[in-house]
Amino acid sequence: WTLEQRQKYFQWFVTSTTLRGGNSFSGFLKNIRQEAIDRLTDTEKVELKQVLEAQPTGGQPLVEAAARPIVQEWKVDDFLADVESGLTGRSFDTGRRMFQVTACYKCHRFAGDGGIVGPELTAVSRRYNARTLLESI
Repeated sequence: WTLEQRQKYFQWFVTSTTLRGGNSFSGFLKNIRQEAIDRLTDTEKVELKQVLEAQPTGGQPLVEAAARPIVQEWKVDDFLADVESGLTGRSFDTGRRMFQVTACYKCHRFAGDGGIVGPELTAVSRRYNARTLLESI
C-alpha cells in the first residue's frame, strides 16, 4: 500500500464513529483498526502519526442527563387527554432537548441521533397509539 492509501484507510476509522450498527459494531471496528496498526512498521507509524492519533469529531453533541427532583408521580391519565387531542403548540427543539436531558438518547435513536440498544423512535407514533407510548415512557 502507498502512504496515501494508508492515510485514507485510517482516516475512514476516524469518520466511522458516526456509522450505526449493532451492539458489537464499534468494538469490531476498533479491533480491525488495531490489527492494522499492529502490522505497520515503526517507520509507517511515524509517517501516519497524525491520522493514527486523530480523534473523531462525532455528530451533534448530546447533553448529559442531570439529576432532577421528582415534581409529581405522573400517571398516564394525567397526559392522555392532551395527547389524544392533538398536541398543539409542540416544539421539536424542546422535545429534542428533553430526549437528551432525560438520557433517552443513550439507548434510543431519533432521526439518526442517539444509541443503538433501544428501539428506533423516529416513526414510533405510526406504530403505537398514544396510550401505549405513554405507558412505555
